[in-house]
Amino acid sequence: MLKTVVGSVAGIGLALSLVASSAGAQEPRPEPLTPVVAEPSDGGAQLEDLATFAKERNLPVDQVVEQYAGQEDFSRLVAQIDSIDANALVEARWNPDSKPHGEFVLTKTADAAAAARLSKSADVQVQIADVPSRLQREAAVESAYQAVWNSREVTSAVGWSDSETGKVVIEYVGSLDESLQMDRRAGDYAGSIELRSVGSLDSGLAYRGGMITGSCTAAFVVRSGSTYGITGAAHCPAISIYDGANFSPVAVLASGNGDLRWSAATSGSPSNAFQYSSGAFRYADSGLNPGVGTVVCKYGRTTGYNCSTVYGTGYCNAGCCGLYASTENIVASGDSGGPWFYGNGAKGISNGYGPVGGATRSFFTRIGAVNLLNTVVFTG
Repeated sequence: MLKTVVGSVAGIGLALSLVASSAGAQEPRPEPLTPVVAEPSDGGAQLEDLATFAKERNLPVDQVVEQYAGQEDFSRLVAQIDSIDANALVEARWNPDSKPHGEFVLTKTADAAAAARLSKSADVQVQIADVPSRLQREAAVESAYQAVWNSREVTSAVGWSDSETGKVVIEYVGSLDESLQMDRRAGDYAGSIELRSVGSLDSGLAYRGGMITGSCTAAFVVRSGSTYGITGAAHCPAISIYDGANFSPVAVLASGNGDLRWSAATSGSPSNAFQYSSGAFRYADSGLNPGVGTVVCKYGRTTGYNCSTVYGTGYCNAGCCGLYASTENIVASGDSGGPWFYGNGAKGISNGYGPVGGATRSFFTRIGAVNLLNTVVFTG
């Protein structure tokens, strides 16, 4: 039976090293191709996304535009804080209510430069908390999840941590390995981790045969030096033929850094175009991880063009961790590997869906993970 796992993060009292792995056959890279670069956009792509988001929720468009107009500046600020001190942030979230603003919670050990950078920014609120950083919390969730996931008789699992108590909770279907059962009986998990056996969980990968890439949806064109290629989900089959061009698999990124693969083109001319709605295209002009609370949209062969907001980061699903989650589930089978975006900006790559916090949510790999494969989003 297919294993499916979902994990969420909040404040927990564990500080483990982040687990990461990268694997995949290294194929000879093709000769450089001549790229096809689109003309600059008219700037209406973000407005179209916000209008779609508003329509799906029966909200006034002008209200949504006012609430989310500053979200890209917020996402850039989050990236700047991460670059100053990767362990500075406990949480960063866009708050669209009343007067829209960014909310930042920093660790007590955050680099002074991070706090100084935030002090120069308008429309932000800053708090200090005596809890582990976001990265440390994500690593703790992954560590607990992997222990359960690797039990031979566990067929699916959900994991998260309680922001009030700091306890990691893992719900699973099946039977734990004897070693885990002994640890639990000995009280090893009594203070920080709770393992719960449940009857069933509705979670899975957005995957089926017959889609755009043979069994999935493809995402964005990337570049590595003078080599161009296409990205998709690691759990999907390698891309060999796509959009009339031939491709050769290069590398796969999974486990702690998301669900991502890329294949290099051996024919054709790359373009920074990506399909955002059936038969309609935009042209990628950036690759920036989205901030929590910001509007993000996606395209998939099955479900098409939909929008949601970023619910959180650091989730685990079907063997892959470090994923982002959306507030609502907007993917289905066949959407895996497809693009997540806001306006013309690349935001991520579809993974799947699962239950978190009482609702089914979508998961995607952050776009920044492409850099771990020594590639960048091709923007012309």
